[in-house]
Amino acid sequence: MNVHGLLFHGFHVKEQQITLPKLNIYVDLPPMNRLRFRFLVACLLIPFSSCIEFESQELAYHYEKKDDTLLVTLKYEGIYGATKAGFDGRSDDVATDEQLSEQQVTQLESVLSGGRAFFFNNWISEYNRAGFAEALQKGQGGEKQGEVFGKPEKKLLRALLDDVKIENIGFYLDENKRLCGAQTMRISHFTKFIRLANEGFRRQFVAKLPELRKEQAETVKSFFSRESIDLLEKALEVDYDFLVHEGNLLRVQFPVTKLDYDRVEKEGGEDLPEGFRLDFRKGVATLEMGGVVDEKVVLQKKCFTGYSRNALNYIRAKHPKLLHKPKAVKGVLPQFLSFGVVGD
Repeated sequence: MNVHGLLFHGFHVKEQQITLPKLNIYVDLPPMNRLRFRFLVACLLIPFSSCIEFESQELAYHYEKKDDTLLVTLKYEGIYGATKAGFDGRSDDVATDEQLSEQQVTQLESVLSGGRAFFFNNWISEYNRAGFAEALQKGQGGEKQGEVFGKPEKKLLRALLDDVKIENIGFYLDENKRLCGAQTMRISHFTKFIRLANEGFRRQFVAKLPELRKEQAETVKSFFSRESIDLLEKALEVDYDFLVHEGNLLRVQFPVTKLDYDRVEKEGGEDLPEGFRLDFRKGVATLEMGGVVDEKVVLQKKCFTGYSRNALNYIRAKHPKLLHKPKAVKGVLPQFLSFGVVGD
């Protein structure tokens, strides 16, 4: 079970299709979310099937206070196309060890075109600029009955488009001759982004409280106890912040009972990326990374296994100029964290 299920949605997590405003995507949701989240929580958690994968990832970030900017570097290590069919059932389009499937080629090309970044095999989220733009466009008709998609959500989507910049640095081979890649990510006006995200989360939870209580009363399988729902409702009365930022400390927090927290910690605590800290303090589950005065924060996670050369073969055949020497690519990343720029 993914721990972010507790902090953003509920507890037990499975894949389920939901609908944004006229935009269908697959997202990581718990059973209690037959509720149809139509916004950011949905946008941010997008898993793939039979997809381009990577064996491990390293993410580093640094918050630049004077510019109110979060600088992020991402290294994807051991990039390849999965060679087994996914849950979409497309058995006629399966990759081999030497060749990507058509679906994987489309996915890889969409990343190369820009505006996409992935975080720990989507354990946390994916940034998909095109998806955010489409969600914003489809939502211009206004908030409809039963939907929680209004001006605050549009402002957050607008910030995700205007204030986030992704740059593909290129590919390289590591010491084991695996295909690896690197990106940089800049989030400007980061304090505003945190504020808008918190407002969005509060609106979603306020709207769903009645259904949470109904499901709990009907004993629908859910890890949300009545006591945890009470804690959530009380927190929402005082504009509770689910995301907290102080210097290089980032924290996600969620009001919950100790009993519910222990169940989640037992199921998913060991799957955390290295550098994350899961804890429980006075009725609140916390997921922290970094420290207030840290110069930079480094997070790492083993993601998938089963590396093959199919993605490397594709890059060599179709985009050979994107394959660089390791030193050239890796040298860009600390420079970006320190100065916020990418050299030639």
